[in-house]
Amino acid sequence: MSQRYTGHGIGFEYPDLWTVGETDDAGQVSITVQSSGTSFWSVHLYQDGEEPMTLIETAIDAFRE
Repeated sequence: MSQRYTGHGIGFEYPDLWTVGETDDAGQVSITVQSSGTSFWSVHLYQDGEEPMTLIETAIDAFRE
């Protein structure tokens, strides 16, 4: 079975045994779901003024490092 998260204009399903954590820091919302030590998934919502290309370039740089 699965659980459903809804909030901040998004929604998704995740496995029953996973936990959800959420932070809201000055216009940046981070939602993370994780299992007990094996996997995790995160989504970050930028709502205040960040240019999409800047965010994409930052993410690509992080993967390259």
